[in-house]
Amino acid sequence: MQGCEPTGGSLLMLLPPPTLPPFPQEEISPLENAIETMERTNERISNIVQQHAWDSSLPAHPLSMLLSGIVDAGVMGGLANYEKAFFHPKYLQEHPEDQDKIDILKQQIALQVGG
Repeated sequence: MQGCEPTGGSLLMLLPPPTLPPFPQEEISPLENAIETMERTNERISNIVQQHAWDSSLPAHPLSMLLSGIVDAGVMGGLANYEKAFFHPKYLQEHPEDQDKIDILKQQIALQVGG
């Protein structure tokens, strides 16, 4: 019998490894990614601020680091890149279907900068 090896009177079946179903992957646009990033960041800010409101003895370092990363986003370019990429009139001319998403991104940025 092929695929079986005799071992001390019993048979050992060699089976192929189980196959996993393909992991569902959803592609999102750069604009959708920007919105999701802003939403997550705003949620993190809100959570940390709420924690400090409940317990003022908590260290301010995590909030300070988060805000510094937003204000001085040297690595990713931060809000300036979103402005260049999505708020330029040419982008909206080429992608009028994105107007609602651009409005959402602007709202998220306004929440973050306190506008």
